[in-house]
Formats: sequence, structure tokens, C-alpha cells
Amino acid sequence: MDEKKPIILIGTPHYKGFSHQYVLSAFSSVYELYPKYHIALGTAEGGQIHINRNVIFKTAYDEKVDYLLYIDTDMMWLPEYIEEMVKFDKDVVGGLCTTRKRPQKYCVYESDGKGRCHPITEAPKVPFKCFAIGSGFLLLKRSVITRMWEHKAKYGYPFDPVPHGLLSSKSNIESDFLGEDISFSARLRKAGFDIWCHPNVKPGHVGEIVMGVAEDKDEQCDN
Repeated sequence: MDEKKPIILIGTPHYKGFSHQYVLSAFSSVYELYPKYHIALGTAEGGQIHINRNVIFKTAYDEKVDYLLYIDTDMMWLPEYIEEMVKFDKDVVGGLCTTRKRPQKYCVYESDGKGRCHPITEAPKVPFKCFAIGSGFLLLKRSVITRMWEHKAKYGYPFDPVPHGLLSSKSNIESDFLGEDISFSARLRKAGFDIWCHPNVKPGHVGEIVMGVAEDKDEQCDN
């Protein structure tokens, strides 16, 4: 009897459509990974990104998928990145993504110990735990989906922005609320989940040029 293949839902919130790099990467992933996984594609359209992410999260819960993989519309990737994260076997793991604008920064964050976080400046060569991570290329196990959705009365809806708590000085006010990615990471930590980054998973971020995948340093933006 054939063993049941795990179901991976690629969840993509969108507002202005998809880059052609995303479309090519998605079709390639479905084709290349079919022998081992059922790959499903799910989207949510709207102008508020956190609501779109929550809608996709509920779909993953309702459909009882084994993995939810958030991938943004402006990402490009190799199918083996998905398999590598699944094999890493952690509840929460993201790729080593970068911003798509200069100056290039990692979408992986460390705490400043004072209630804020900032992008890491150097990435280890091996998978590492982090304080927070972006959702541009983020894999969640069923255990995360179940706990966070069934206990949303305790933790809140997964991606709803939360107050950053540093409103005592106007000089510290950047926004009254954290972004949806940082908010989700905060909820994950509160629920007891470790957040991992896999440095061998390096999706490209499509902007004026593709950031994060070029091997030639001359093709990279200034750090």
C-alpha cells in the first residue's frame, strides 16, 4: 500500500497580482515535488495583508493540511527549498530572505532586549533560532496551525498587528503597532514555539533586481 503523501498548502496573500517568477516557481514545485507531496495552492485577495494571511491560516486549519507554506507574490525559489525545510522537521522554519530594496537587509530579526527587534547583520552557516522572521517564505507544521487557531481566543488571530509597547517617548514611535510578521512571531513565542531560519534556503525577492540569490558579489546590492 502506498504511504499517504503529506499535503503542503502554498498560501499566498495578494493584492496586485503575481510576479511571473512566482508563477514559474510554483508550477515547477508542483511538478518536481508531486512524487513525494500533494502541493495545493491557496490565495486570499485584499488590501489588508494581515487579514489575507489569517484567511489562508483558517483554510489550512479547515482542510487539515500537513504543512502551510506562506510564499509572497514577489518571491522566486527552487522546489528543493521546500523539501529541505520539510526534512528539517521543525514546527516553524523560514528561509533566509532579504528585502527587495536597497540597502539589502535580512528579513530575520533579533531582539534588542528593550521590546524592539532589528534585522540580523550576519547569518550563521547552519540553521539557527531567531527572535522573529518574515513570512515571505515560511513553513508551518500542522501542530502550529492547530494550536494557534484553536487557541486564538488566548493568543489572538495569528497575524493581527499588536501594540509594540514603546509609546512612552515620541522619539520611539515608528508605528503604534508591530507589522503582521513580527506580531505572528510574538504569538509563536508566547505559545512556546521556537522560530528557526534555514540559511541554505535562499529565495529571491523580486524588485528592481532579484535580491538574495545571486552568487556573484558584483550582482548583489550593497549591505
